[in-house]
Amino acid sequence: MKNKKKNDLKSKHRKPLKKIGAVFCVFIIFTILFYFFIYEKPNIPPNGNYDLTLKFPRDEGAHEQMSEVWTFSGFLESTSGHSFGYQVSYFNSGIREVAFTDQNNATGKKYYSSRNFPDDVRDPSLNIEVSNESLELAYQNGLVKDVWQAVNSDEYNLDSIMFYGSQELVKLNITLNDKKAPVPLGDENGKTYLNESGTIHSYFQSGVDVSGTIFIYGTQYNISGQAWIEHAWGDWTIFNTEVWSIVLSNDEELYVSKIYDQESIKVERYYTVSADGSFEVDFYPAGGITYSDFTNLNSSVQNLKYWLDPNDTTGQRAYSSLWRIVSERLKFNLTVEPTVDNQKAPISWVGTCSVNGIYDGKYVTGKCYANLAKRYASTLTVTNVFDDFENLEIPNDPVTVVAQVSDDLPITEVTLFYRINNGTEHSVDMVDGELGWAGTIPGQSLGTDVEYWIVAKDLADKTLTTDSYYYKVEI
Repeated sequence: MKNKKKNDLKSKHRKPLKKIGAVFCVFIIFTILFYFFIYEKPNIPPNGNYDLTLKFPRDEGAHEQMSEVWTFSGFLESTSGHSFGYQVSYFNSGIREVAFTDQNNATGKKYYSSRNFPDDVRDPSLNIEVSNESLELAYQNGLVKDVWQAVNSDEYNLDSIMFYGSQELVKLNITLNDKKAPVPLGDENGKTYLNESGTIHSYFQSGVDVSGTIFIYGTQYNISGQAWIEHAWGDWTIFNTEVWSIVLSNDEELYVSKIYDQESIKVERYYTVSADGSFEVDFYPAGGITYSDFTNLNSSVQNLKYWLDPNDTTGQRAYSSLWRIVSERLKFNLTVEPTVDNQKAPISWVGTCSVNGIYDGKYVTGKCYANLAKRYASTLTVTNVFDDFENLEIPNDPVTVVAQVSDDLPITEVTLFYRINNGTEHSVDMVDGELGWAGTIPGQSLGTDVEYWIVAKDLADKTLTTDSYYYKVEI
C-alpha cells in the first residue's frame, strides 16, 4: 500500500513534467521549421545542391534549374580608324540578342540589332549548349551559329554572326584576353537578394583585351579594343536594370548598375576597378539589405534626357539617354552621352556612349557601353485650360491663362503663344504655380480679338500643342 501511494505521488509529479516537456518539444520543432522554411528560404537557390561560394572556372559555366545569361560587350577599333560597338547576350532559354554600332557610319547605317528565338520553346537546348564546368558555349538557330569558349584560364575565343534576313551582315572572330580577376556583384559571392523578385548571382570581368577581325558586308577590318564580360544566374522573376560599363582614359574602369522591381528601385551600385584588378564599391546593399534600408545621397545617376522610341505605336515609350553619374566616395563626376541616339535593340536600349568629367580631381574622357532594360513613359498632357478674361474691369488689363500640365517625365518647357487680330505670333514662358502653369497676355485695347494656345515639352523632347482659344476685349 505504501508503494502504491509512492507510485501515485510520482505519477502526480510526472504529469506537469510531461506537459512541460511536450510544450518544449513543440517549441523546438517550431523553431527548426521557422529557421528552415522562413528564415533560410531566401538564401537557398533553386538547386539545393549548389555550392553558394563563387568559384572559377566552374561559375563561368551553366547552373542547372536557374535562369541564366552570358553577355559580351566590346569597344572595337579598326586599323583604318573606324569605331564599332558589339554586344551579344545568350540566354539559357534559347534566345540570343545581338547589337552592333557603327559609330563612323562606315556601312551607311549606324545601328543594327537582332533577336533569335528558340526553335522549340519546350526544349531550349535545341539552340544552346553550355558546359557546367567552364565557359564552353555553342549557340545555333537557323543560319546563326556562335561559339564562345575558354582556351585557358584567361583567354577566350568568340565567333559570332549577325544576320539581316538571309544576308550576312556582321561576322565577329576575336580573341579575348582577361587581365583582371572577376568582380562579384552584390556580396562577396556575387549574390544580390531582391526579396519577392528572387536572387541574382552575378559577376563582371573588365580589363579584357580584344583582337581579331570583323566582317561587315563582306569587308574585313582588323580590330583591337577592350571588352566586358558579364554573367548572371538565379531564381529571379521580373525586374528591370540599367547598366553602364565604363573605360576611362586613366585606365580606371567603372561599373554602375540600377535594379528595379517593377517601378521601384531596389539596388544601386557603383564599382571602380583599377589597373591591378583591385576594386572599390559604393552603395553596397549586401546580403538581405534592401534599397529602402540603404541610402547614400552623395551617389546618384541623374537622367538628363530621354529618348522616345520612334517605333513605339503609343508614342510614350522612352529610355534615359543622357546621364550625370556621381559617386563622392569613389571620387568621380561624369557625363555619359550616347554616340548614336537610336541604339534600340528588340527588348532594351543597348549601345556605345562617350564619357567626360572628373575622376579623383582630374579631367578624364572615356567610353561606355550602356544596357538599359528599364523603360519610362512620356505621358505629356495639357488639360483644364482657362483664363480670367471674364474678370476684366477695364480694357488694357492683362489676362492670365492657366493650364494643368502633367507627365511621368520631367517637364522642360510650357509656353503660351498668342496672336492679336490674327497678326504676328508672340510667346510668353509659363510658370508652374499653385493653380497650375500660368502665363500672362498683355492688356489690349477695346475691340481687340485675341487667339492663344499652349505648347508643352518634356525631357524626351515630346511636344504637345493644345487647340486654340479666343476672347474679344469687350467691357
